Amino acid sequence: MAIVCSRCGREYDVTLFQFGRTVRCECGKTVRRESRMTIGEDGRKPEQAGVGYLTPAGETDLFLYVVRHGNTAWNRAGRIQGQIDVELSDVGFSEAKRLADALASIHFEAAYSSDLRRCMQTAEIVLEGRVVPLTTTAALREEDFGAWTGKSYAEIARLWPDQWKARERDRLHARPEGGESLGDLEQRVMPCFEKIAEDHPRGNVLVVTHGGPAFVFFSRVMAPDGKLRGNFTVANCALNIVAHTRFGWKIQLLNDTCHLG
Repeated sequence: MAIVCSRCGREYDVTLFQFGRTVRCECGKTVRRESRMTIGEDGRKPEQAGVGYLTPAGETDLFLYVVRHGNTAWNRAGRIQGQIDVELSDVGFSEAKRLADALASIHFEAAYSSDLRRCMQTAEIVLEGRVVPLTTTAALREEDFGAWTGKSYAEIARLWPDQWKARERDRLHARPEGGESLGDLEQRVMPCFEKIAEDHPRGNVLVVTHGGPAFVFFSRVMAPDGKLRGNFTVANCALNIVAHTRFGWKIQLLNDTCHLG
């Protein structure tokens, strides 16, 4: 994560800062990381200014709060769900309620969700009591795993050893039998995120999706012209914040599960 100088655009890694510390940019402007809840240059608090926490003050107009749905029975059993319409489990409902509590002070301009129930249920719990439009879309659905759907990873490796090895070698292009590759998923998911940014240039927007779409989006933000990265986790109901700035997408927070206790 980085703090960006509003004058010249130079970035500073926030891990180099302690709370309350400042740094003098090469252009002469003072860049400050006030605290976890940052106050904008206009003096407004984040919920007033339409920004989230871990936010460089006054630098960004749009923040996406990207969430993977809560746990399901299939998650617990280690079975691939893909586009099967599985509901939240009791654990998943509890996770979604804790997430709702964590986001209670955030004002959302709009919300988007996969049209599969586990995502819609998560979004509805987070938005309970709010007047926020919720748009559901198939573009945010999980990857279609084809014949692999409903199987465990061990079963897939046994039943489709060649496909499994191909997938391990090239996640971007290798497809399960009758399903999508991560490249196919990227072609579906990225235009959806770009359209959300186009339709909501300012404020906070909730996006509830699945592990695959979230992974592809975060990977592409981290490596716009490179390979999809696989060295991070997208946990159920973890909080992830991605800002859309004049410099493009910027990850502010990744896989925060503190609210789940």
